Amino acid sequence: MSTKKSRSKPIKLDDDLGLKLYGPTSSNPKFRLDYLDPFTGQRCQPRRTDETAAFALWDEVLEYLTAAKHATRVASARDAGLLVVDRSGGPVVDDLFAKLHARWRRPPQSSETSACAPGAPAPGAARSSSATPSPTA
Repeated sequence: MSTKKSRSKPIKLDDDLGLKLYGPTSSNPKFRLDYLDPFTGQRCQPRRTDETAAFALWDEVLEYLTAAKHATRVASARDAGLLVVDRSGGPVVDDLFAKLHARWRRPPQSSETSACAPGAPAPGAARSSSATPSPTA
């Protein structure tokens, strides 16, 4: 007979995020959450004695890991050409809009290469004097 203890199976598991919740054992009466923090890379194992507190912690950590999964790291933001503000460590909304604006910016169009219908004035083009009615007429 082996003296080695078998590992307990998690009572709740999320494989996509690497989140596991272990129930109490005979040697440890606490609920244990196990996950890797995506920003620090450190293994976290917070413990709770109450089952409702453990499941509440599960929900909080699940929300945190889901948001962190979609977060942009500072290095990749700089590589993408975004301005990184040191106090926040990530791109701000103005940076994202500036990038979107640069993506959709078109070179200025002259009246000869306008996308308007033939004979129609280009957007923003001055009207000719023949198109405006004369005040003496």
